[in-house]
Amino acid sequence: MSRWQRRVDDLLYDGETVREQLDVGTARVVVTSHRVIAFTPALDGENFRQADRPNVTGVEASALAWSGLRRRGLVAGAAGATLLVAGLAFDPKSIFGDSLGLGTGTAGSVGLGGIMDATRSVFALLRNLDTLLVNVGALALLLAMVLLGVYWYLRTPTLVIRLAGEEEDLHVPRPEDAEDAATRLEAAIFPDPDSQTTAADGRDDDSQGFIEDDPV
Repeated sequence: MSRWQRRVDDLLYDGETVREQLDVGTARVVVTSHRVIAFTPALDGENFRQADRPNVTGVEASALAWSGLRRRGLVAGAAGATLLVAGLAFDPKSIFGDSLGLGTGTAGSVGLGGIMDATRSVFALLRNLDTLLVNVGALALLLAMVLLGVYWYLRTPTLVIRLAGEEEDLHVPRPEDAEDAATRLEAAIFPDPDSQTTAADGRDDDSQGFIEDDPV
C-alpha cells in the first residue's frame, strides 16, 4: 500500500468528508462527499485517479485486456465461418459440369502446350475450390480460437466504475465478492432516495406556511 493511500485526508478539499472506503489487495477506492478516488498501484497506468460523483453511472464487474487480440480473434472467426459455409455449399461439378476437363493431344500438336498447362492448373483449382475453402476456413477458426484463448488468459478481472461521457472508466482489481463491493460503492456514490424525498417533503411543508397577498 502506497503512502498516499494511508494519507487520504491530505487529499481532501475543505469541507470534504469520506463516505466509504474499499480495500482490494494493494488497491483502495475512497468515496467522499464530492469525489470517487481510486488508488491502483498494481495496475498499468496512473497510480491515482479521481472522478466527480455526479459523473459516475454505475459500478460492475469487468476486465482489462488487450482489445487488439479480441478484435483479431473475432475477425478471424467470422472469416473462418464464412469460408467454411461457402466451401460446404459450393459444388464445382454442379456449376461447371465436365467442362473443367481438357484433352492434351490437340493442344500439343498445335504448339499451345504452355497455355493449356496454365489453363489446366486454373481448372484444377476450380475443381478443388470447395476443399480449399473448407481447409482455409478451418484454419481461420483455429486461429480465432487461439487468439481468443490468449485474450481470455491475459485479461485482468476488475471492478469498473463507469463514467459518463468520453472520460476513461476507473478500474480496480476485482474482489472476491464483486457484487457486494459494487453494492457498497453504489450506495456511497449515488444520492440516497429517502433523503431526497425527505428534503422534498420539507420544502413542501415550508411552502405551506406562506400565502400570497392579494394586491390592494
